[in-house]
Amino acid sequence: MRKTLTGMILTIALCFAAASADQQTAEDVAKYRQSIMKALSGHNGAIRLIVAGKAGAPDKLADHIAAIADRAAELDAVFPAGSNLDDDESLPAIWEDADGFAEAVARFEEAAVALQGAAGGALQDIDAAHRELGKACKGCHEDFRVDN
Repeated sequence: MRKTLTGMILTIALCFAAASADQQTAEDVAKYRQSIMKALSGHNGAIRLIVAGKAGAPDKLADHIAAIADRAAELDAVFPAGSNLDDDESLPAIWEDADGFAEAVARFEEAAVALQGAAGGALQDIDAAHRELGKACKGCHEDFRVDN
């Protein structure tokens, strides 16, 4: 009887723990989004330095490019409605102009795929594709991010 009661209590506690773990707060979603954007920025900077021959190992270039393509593929999911915070750099335009934002994200994803296609090729081709990625970043930031 005692083992059954203990087992029931543990089962109930685990159910409550699992239920609370499934609930995402706007703060958590925003922190995750900010982490993704910082990762994109970091990989972007690494690519820039490697292509310019200033730092980093050229054999790691494809890894950084793949990481950008992977993160780009999830961008549309990291801006759910209700996840904008007062201290976030995301502008309300993301949610007010959802179609425009979706187009900007699609342009970034396309540029990331093109960059990935250039990986392993000549550095000037990678550089050209990387510049196009930068234009896609800038285009989205101009309309959907706080100017800082």
